[in-house]
Amino acid sequence: MARDRWDNIRDGFRGRWAERFGAWPTEANGKPYQGHHIRDLSHGGNPTDWDNIIPFPKDIHQTLNGL
Repeated sequence: MARDRWDNIRDGFRGRWAERFGAWPTEANGKPYQGHHIRDLSHGGNPTDWDNIIPFPKDIHQTLNGL
């Protein structure tokens, strides 16, 4: 499943992101921002596509997911 693929590569993806763009953003409490998939995983979005993942703070990410 796509969610499992994302869960398995998330930490490595954030590390590769840091090499390309700088450190993956974090919340004030130090927790990493969540990765938002523009083309969501439930509808066939690629869980590891650079052009499909944007870091968002948890509260904004939850709002996006509810839309």
